[in-house]
Amino acid sequence: MKRYPLAFGAGITGIKTCAVDIIVQKQVEKRKDIDWKRAMTFGSFGLCFCGVWQYYLHNKIFPVLTPGTFKFAKKSMAEKMRDMRGIKNVGIKLFVDMGINSPFLFFPSFYIIKESFRQGRVSVLSALKVYRENFWQDVPAIWSVWLPAQTINFAFSPSYMRVPFVAVISVGWTAYISMTRGECDEHKYDSRQV
Repeated sequence: MKRYPLAFGAGITGIKTCAVDIIVQKQVEKRKDIDWKRAMTFGSFGLCFCGVWQYYLHNKIFPVLTPGTFKFAKKSMAEKMRDMRGIKNVGIKLFVDMGINSPFLFFPSFYIIKESFRQGRVSVLSALKVYRENFWQDVPAIWSVWLPAQTINFAFSPSYMRVPFVAVISVGWTAYISMTRGECDEHKYDSRQV
């Protein structure tokens, strides 16, 4: 994982995301047959967004926006508490991740990939319509999980562990998304129906 962090992170997240959806389909929803389009939606999203994009965001973009980011993660708690620049950098990363990445990239990307598998073609307008309908449920849900998780990640994880850390935490998050947004029937997008 240290030698090939992008390949490792993308592989882990692609496999994990697909596997969690399959587990939800079989164990929670008690489906007899696996919906492979749905599983491939999750696998593709996990590989592309959660693996590749998040690797670049966490390990290439954030270090430019917040120099010294990896040095801060290595410091002791006492050193962290005295490092105002480091604390500010964690805040900047949280703002970018929670204020931009999660609401305006995560969910639109998920819905675009999902609608592409569902319709057999890329359907950005259809995906954005679904996202707009779910925005006020999706965004508070993602913040409730990822704000505390990313605070820990940004403050304590070394660079090679950032995407794997997210992959571990996201097992539960992915199960939630699978249960509330995995269904390919367009009339079952509302999480209140689950």
